[in-house]
Amino acid sequence: MTHDKVLVGRTVAVVNLPHAEKLVRRYMCTYRSPCFCFPPHELLQVAACIKEGTGAHVVFLDAIAENQREEDVVRFLQKHQPEFLITLLGVESVASDLQCAMALRQSVPGMRVAVFGYYATQFPLDIMEDSEVDALFRGDAEASCVPYLIAAVQGNALKTIPGLVGRDKTGRFLNEPAYIRDYDTLPLPDYTMVNLRRYKEMLLGGPFATVQTARGCPYACTYCTSPQDSRYVTRSPKRIVEEIEGLARLNVKVFRFLDDTFTASKERVITVCQEILRRKIVMKWSCLSRVDTLDAEMLSWMEEAGCVRVIVGVESYAPGILGVFGKRIAPETINSRLRLIREAGMESLGFIVVGGPFESEADFELTRRGLLSSPLDLVIVHTISIYGGSAMAQRFKSEIEFQLMPYISRWNNPDIDRIALQREKTLYRQFYFRPRILLRQMYTIFRYPARSFRLFLLLISFLFSSSQNRERKDLF
Repeated sequence: MTHDKVLVGRTVAVVNLPHAEKLVRRYMCTYRSPCFCFPPHELLQVAACIKEGTGAHVVFLDAIAENQREEDVVRFLQKHQPEFLITLLGVESVASDLQCAMALRQSVPGMRVAVFGYYATQFPLDIMEDSEVDALFRGDAEASCVPYLIAAVQGNALKTIPGLVGRDKTGRFLNEPAYIRDYDTLPLPDYTMVNLRRYKEMLLGGPFATVQTARGCPYACTYCTSPQDSRYVTRSPKRIVEEIEGLARLNVKVFRFLDDTFTASKERVITVCQEILRRKIVMKWSCLSRVDTLDAEMLSWMEEAGCVRVIVGVESYAPGILGVFGKRIAPETINSRLRLIREAGMESLGFIVVGGPFESEADFELTRRGLLSSPLDLVIVHTISIYGGSAMAQRFKSEIEFQLMPYISRWNNPDIDRIALQREKTLYRQFYFRPRILLRQMYTIFRYPARSFRLFLLLISFLFSSSQNRERKDLF
């Protein structure tokens, strides 16, 4: 990045907004995490870019990790008197996040607010019309935030900045999304700005951090927000491991690769693992994967380099559902591929998605049987979520109700959500309440008794709740 120190002596606040519930906010997704806390990776990356690219004094607050309420953030901002507030709008939380950002805007006279996120990229004019946001970064915020801050303080024109949506004397202006094409040029996320002891990975402990090695995804699942960016850029293995080594110096014990599909390239994964081993880095880590990218040689290298958990998007065992999702995976190969993880000595966690007008009772039965015969150690079940702008939302637009403010995204027919909720409960109950799974998790229960007990109580409460609330609830 270019170094222009025109903001020396000026303050920029970067804030992970407060919320009534524990949230993990990311550009592409948002989910409730009642027992575990993730660092706000994108915001830490943006903060690092602003520090390096402008020379500004950046103050950072993770209101989620610090259990801060809106009034606490107001006091934080009034103490530091920033000229700019930069924040990430969540996905399902977009409306409440925007409302919070606008309330915070009033706390410091003259403070300008800039936002980014998936829905900010997809529906920028809706957000500008429904709020007094000063600027919005479409695409990668790192591509727009530094030019915006410099132009704003110098009084230069803003409408020519790639990826920027804003207001000037002529009214609103809208630019196309801007994306980082050379990922290695970005500075590393600045973890010195947060208390790493606040962050924990699910049943793996901490201090915990996250590492992103790619932007975008080479696959095109129809329900996902990632394919909407239509790009896939990666960092070099050397740069990736430099970041991991830096985290080790900060006493991080556990990290997760945030990539949608870390295992997309076998050769790249093996190179990263070999570099971790060459530098003698000893840390536990996890990653996200797809069934059709699992490979015995690659998994062996991963285990040797410290991987303890592979999180796999199984989604369904029904061929018709996998087709709707855009996943070209043969259901009969799923469990044999999953066994490779156990044979390599690592834990497997699978994501399953249920619901939708396209899932028949026969489809669900295939998924139920496939899951119960799988070698998975853990499973997370979700009812299908419809994201505005996704391929699935376009395909079923006549069957869904969608709006940003207030946020609504659901099927018109309430029976679809009701049946999906029943199926979610069925899978949780039948998967976890088996002696084999309970025995397999005894080590985890003894190591993390408090968190395990809390998760157990949440699961019991969910399973026996009579609520038919259509809003998605995440257990993990």
